[in-house]
Amino acid sequence: MGKEAFARLVCILRDSGRLKDTCFSTVEEQVAKFLNIIGHNRRNYSIKLDYWRSKETVSRHFHNVLKAIISLESIFLKQPDGSECPYEIKNSSRFFPYFQVNVKK
Repeated sequence: MGKEAFARLVCILRDSGRLKDTCFSTVEEQVAKFLNIIGHNRRNYSIKLDYWRSKETVSRHFHNVLKAIISLESIFLKQPDGSECPYEIKNSSRFFPYFQVNVKK
């Protein structure tokens, strides 16, 4: 992730009030720990050593950031309503029967 993308993510999480600085840890540090765990498949123990925090603190920050990012789902993801069917599916006898919309008249 680039610096600008990281800064935008931090701003979105902070400005929306979903994530806040703590006494000893900033939002940037919490998000960095989260991305480090997710992106590199690292364990709490190795993150604990890098950031000089307890495993409990690393775990708490990870879950706080995860909850904050999940709460942004409605902003960034639009769920399909089922009214439109892609051309590739509509013209395929293999897939289309499973995607038909049952409209009662």
